[in-house]
Amino acid sequence: MSDNLTLDEVDIEVFGQNYVFEGPEKLLEIWFGPSPDTIPNSLFPNDNDDKPPPLKTGLRLVERVIWNKFLELVKCEVLNVINNDYMDAYLLSESSMFIYPHKIILKTCGTTTLLVALPRLLEIASEYCHLHKVWRVFYSRKSFMFPERQSHPHKNWNEEVKFLDQLFENGAAYTVGKINGDHWFLWLASSPDEFLSHNSSRLKEPSHIDTFSYPLDEIDQKKPPIIIDLEDQTIEILMTELSTTTLSKFYHNPLEGESGTEGGVRIDQKTGLCNLYPEAQLDSYLFKPCGYSANGLVGDSYFNVHVTPEPICSYASFETNIPVNSGSIMDIIRQVIAIFEPGKFSVTVFKTQEGDFDKKFLVESIDVIDGFSRKDRILYELDAKPAIEKIRQLIPPLLPEFHKGQAGRICVVGGSEEYTGAPYFSSFSALKLGADIAFVVCEPTAALAIKNYAPDLMVHPYMRQSGDTGKSLEEVINNVTGLFPRTHVLIVGPGLSRDKMMLESAKGIITKAKEKNLPLVIDADGLFLIQNHPEIIKDYPKAILTPNIVEFKRLCDAMNIKLEGNNKDDMIGLLGQAFGGVTIVQKGQYDLISNGKEVFKVDDKGGLKRCGGQGDILTGLIATFLAWGSAYHDKLWQHDNSISPTEIPMLASYAACTLMRECSRSAFEKFGRAVQTSDMINEIGPSFQKLYER
Repeated sequence: MSDNLTLDEVDIEVFGQNYVFEGPEKLLEIWFGPSPDTIPNSLFPNDNDDKPPPLKTGLRLVERVIWNKFLELVKCEVLNVINNDYMDAYLLSESSMFIYPHKIILKTCGTTTLLVALPRLLEIASEYCHLHKVWRVFYSRKSFMFPERQSHPHKNWNEEVKFLDQLFENGAAYTVGKINGDHWFLWLASSPDEFLSHNSSRLKEPSHIDTFSYPLDEIDQKKPPIIIDLEDQTIEILMTELSTTTLSKFYHNPLEGESGTEGGVRIDQKTGLCNLYPEAQLDSYLFKPCGYSANGLVGDSYFNVHVTPEPICSYASFETNIPVNSGSIMDIIRQVIAIFEPGKFSVTVFKTQEGDFDKKFLVESIDVIDGFSRKDRILYELDAKPAIEKIRQLIPPLLPEFHKGQAGRICVVGGSEEYTGAPYFSSFSALKLGADIAFVVCEPTAALAIKNYAPDLMVHPYMRQSGDTGKSLEEVINNVTGLFPRTHVLIVGPGLSRDKMMLESAKGIITKAKEKNLPLVIDADGLFLIQNHPEIIKDYPKAILTPNIVEFKRLCDAMNIKLEGNNKDDMIGLLGQAFGGVTIVQKGQYDLISNGKEVFKVDDKGGLKRCGGQGDILTGLIATFLAWGSAYHDKLWQHDNSISPTEIPMLASYAACTLMRECSRSAFEKFGRAVQTSDMINEIGPSFQKLYER
């Protein structure tokens, strides 16, 4: 963890200013089954002890020499190993590894290349343990202090997500917390009913190994069964800006004794870490010239502690899956905070949801600690179902008892003398996806053209341009708002033009729509309106803005967000925050979606030709998925009501972006350079069936 120096050779402050270490860990957890008894029943006795050893199964069969070679890929090494009847705990030069029969937890800090070793891990499980399928995968980390020091694929979150997506199907990536502050990344893939498939092309064929295999009834019945509760809870406390008094405790002082294991025991007693779980089997280590790591085992549960005490980058982490009830979470948090005295800390409680679970009680149980002020508190429901599965839940079934209009009524406000195609593409794409009714509210000359494009559309010539006589601004707004009782989602902008009267009308219509709590999708010249009047839409979470690259920059300028010095993929989160939770869909080579709390990236393959009107199609698709989300929460059909209303804008945007890219790809395959936007509309039905039909 640190170079071979001692305290008398280096001044702590000088050393801390000239040497930095990446404390925040990368955490990988892979399950090959829900519990030990769901994996192949291979038993192997451990002969390294005079006492009768526990029988080892599954991943615990793998010899240490194999794990040593594996960890070379990660760029760390084993310092010590302890075990009990349930698991093996490896103390590493950069953090920890816990091996159960059916799962492995690997946590590494610094510039380790954890994900690089993942394909080899899958090989080991397959070759040595006959574990050819994966049940669950979790990968998480805090935002790095020094991201520029990381190696591929850990240079940024998008790179890590891409790497994981290439190995496993149906993964879901999340960003929790403020993108311009402390935040936490999570990638997960899980299937409660079947095993995940991974890209086995990089894996060898399973090889035969000799194991001691016994029928279940020949196992010693006197030995207590290994039982691991699937209702798992993990608490992680991540601390920075540790006090000077605390930092000094984690430096090696040769006058006090040796470093290593002996020094670790000394630190346990000096700091009180040994009192967190007095019954634990504890394995700790003090590094030269500084740094500390510890693993603790309590039955089938564990905890670990890692400390980076350099002043310029001080960091400590505590993690445990030792069961606690919601009321006692604060007890362990207070004990840990008292030991490390951080200036800042964050707490993550990751809990599987089995049966009835009081989520509100869990959040409220994490109370304020004296001397600290809470900056944020987020309850994030991750039900281990990928976004695609959630989207499928939002899609209404085709039932004979439904009547016209229940499955989506979309209203498009736009269409002027110069621009008639955009509102057509927007509204007609909604119908092609499955909306029941689509209205177009436009200027009278545009209405004639749009009616000729498609008799399926209901066209209302209510809008007026500057210089038109016969209707006032108030009359225009009142005519349009008269359609609101028949509208589920409002789209504003396609073909609107920048005419003053048209823009003022749109401004009034948006204001009235917000009063009625209508979901909004704003594009094209509607974004020009927002650019000049961002207050119209700020703090309205039911709104979705769909800018291209140029429009995105203008919106950033309007909200005083500087592009210089910021990662372009982070900018969308900052813009979502600036707008107070409005969902932003940035279109481009890849699509980015954010509400300021999380970011989705859609980089599915599309067509190689860009056509005018693709963005208009996207608005119609988003609006239809939003309308289905409203129908879902109106309980139009029977379902488990597991999707929160706050999730709908992000899910609708993700669904529409993936569908639009598939339409573009499919149409381009057929027509090549000759492809037109109307060709993409014709691909909506087949593409939807391919991606989302059950």
